[in-house]
Amino acid sequence: MFLNFVDRVLFHSDVSSVQKFRLLYYGSRLDSVYSWIFTALERRVQELDLNFLMLHGDIELPPMFFSSKTLVVVKLWHAISLDIPSTVWLPSLKILHLRSVEYSNHDSIQKLLSGCLILEELLIEREEEDNQLVLNVSVPALKILNRFVVDAPNLEYFTITDYVSKEHLVNNISSLIKAFIDIGPDSEEFEESSHNGHMSYRGRISELLRRISNVKYLSLTGGTLDGYTNELIPEGWMIPHQVPFCLVLHLKEIEIRNIVGENHEIKAVEYLLRHVEVLKKMTIYCHETSLGKEFCACKKLFGFSKGSTSCKLTVFCSC
Repeated sequence: MFLNFVDRVLFHSDVSSVQKFRLLYYGSRLDSVYSWIFTALERRVQELDLNFLMLHGDIELPPMFFSSKTLVVVKLWHAISLDIPSTVWLPSLKILHLRSVEYSNHDSIQKLLSGCLILEELLIEREEEDNQLVLNVSVPALKILNRFVVDAPNLEYFTITDYVSKEHLVNNISSLIKAFIDIGPDSEEFEESSHNGHMSYRGRISELLRRISNVKYLSLTGGTLDGYTNELIPEGWMIPHQVPFCLVLHLKEIEIRNIVGENHEIKAVEYLLRHVEVLKKMTIYCHETSLGKEFCACKKLFGFSKGSTSCKLTVFCSC
């Protein structure tokens, strides 16, 4: 009955254009769903919101989807397989949400985004075995990357460089061995911090460290330490409420890149040295500062107490 109703609305209507097509479907009629999407695209739909729980197989979007001139908002949820063509052209697309969809190739997301030149908002939620080995987001017009979500119990190597996301959800990654993290506030948060005297994104790095509880190798940047001093307040450093689990039992090696000797960086290094109880090696790369050699970070790093007596501290300095 539901299938007949949708057929009547789409196929026997004189409407030449569709502003919004939203479909939540649980079933097995792949052919019917495909024809509905095709018809909505033919009628120059502007907003496409699809959420599927299919009994057999996944839905593939019609080829014309990837060259739609009218799509402004696209939200895709579950049981959708994206087979990205060599050429993508979505000149009007401003909002794109991809939640638990599958991709045909390892570079599908990158290929899709290459045709979204005015994209302003991107949300990606990923699941294990989605075929994306590298998530490369390069969109000049992007203003909001709402959430970065990872759920991968077998993930061993994790790299993230992200200065636009407002939230990072890292779940179920107990197998993680190495993590490379370069995260900072987006432009709105940075502007807010300059007015309010604190970082609105505070706690983000501490939460990440709490979730990657088994990591053995950790690489951070000076910009990330700005986030790790989440608890940074005008008066100085405030110790996190609880030491992240990975710092106590598992973390063997830390690398910190591009620090310039800011107070919050030094405080974070001191905190890490003191609380990583099984640390074998910490390597720090100081970035040249315009303030002169007397302000170089390397002069401030030695002499801190260490939670691990076998830890070797090495500092590479450009000064």
